[in-house]
Amino acid sequence: MEAVPMIVFPDTQGELDLLKRLLDYLDELGLLSGRVLGLLGDYFDRGSNVKGLLDLIIELWKDDAVCIRGNHEDVFLKAFLADELEDEFVRDLWIRRWLMIENDTLWSYHIGRNSHGRMYLFEAFRERLGELGHLDFLEQLPYYGEHEHLILVHSGILPGVPWHTQRNQLVKDLRDIASEPPQTYSFDLALMTEHDEAGRCVVSGHKPRQTPYISPSRVLLDCGAGFKDKPLVAWVSDTNQVIGVRPDGTNFTTNPD
Repeated sequence: MEAVPMIVFPDTQGELDLLKRLLDYLDELGLLSGRVLGLLGDYFDRGSNVKGLLDLIIELWKDDAVCIRGNHEDVFLKAFLADELEDEFVRDLWIRRWLMIENDTLWSYHIGRNSHGRMYLFEAFRERLGELGHLDFLEQLPYYGEHEHLILVHSGILPGVPWHTQRNQLVKDLRDIASEPPQTYSFDLALMTEHDEAGRCVVSGHKPRQTPYISPSRVLLDCGAGFKDKPLVAWVSDTNQVIGVRPDGTNFTTNPD
């Protein structure tokens, strides 16, 4: 059977308009047809429309997009899991971390922070996510995805550890309220341009770069969408093109050398 190519998007960070424009541009270029979409997590924070972004991503997921979680979602989900397990100490640690990075996420769900304590904000956000079906989606997100020869992770994979060992541990880490898997959180792994998995290409985001790094075995994609003037990009696995849109309304295509 012929391999199905993929289009992979790094950290979208609440940037609904950029993602919609990028999808439209990919469609104009005739690249959407016959390709599977992959999204590398960090749907929360930075941008102003996390709610709308998740609405769109859930629709893409229902159409068989491969979606994984980033550290920005995981911080909240760990607080939610700790609350379910009635570990108030760990829950409160994760809530504090979540509130330090949430930016305009709460505002996009019409929740204001003024004069409200941490638990009120946590519970109000959890309730809104539940009402909209967003919490069910987020809880199902794994730490990794696989498609053909591609390994999708938010940050990178550990050197010197077989991928099947890492993969098994990442499944366990989903239910570990104290875990902070480096494959999702580590900036060092997000900078690594080599790995030990022969025949596999590891694709990640997490650490913003000026331009993507593309090689046959490693793809680093995050260009800082959600920060001022920074683009959202996508990598087309079979053509090796990088397609991008900027906040100023311009689009670009980078062809392989």
